[in-house]
Amino acid sequence: MKISLLTLLASLLALPTAFAMPLEMPLQGVLRDNAGAPVAEGTFELTFNIYESADADEALWTEVRQVTVGGGQFRLNLGTETPLPPGLFASSG
Repeated sequence: MKISLLTLLASLLALPTAFAMPLEMPLQGVLRDNAGAPVAEGTFELTFNIYESADADEALWTEVRQVTVGGGQFRLNLGTETPLPPGLFASSG
């Protein structure tokens, strides 16, 4: 018995959202010391926060990560440890 393309497509669209890809945001940056010089290398615990506005007191999202720095630079995907909520960047304000 052959399954029609339409039936297959309808089945795929009906999959629960639990199988949806997690929302991640790529980030690259430079870690500097107190004098403003790039940190040469090492692994550091960094806390990343997203706020509703520049003067907000409470973060909408927080993730703590161990980040490896080389030549002062690092790269990672935010949301791999603490998932980013799908509506976090909605245009509601």
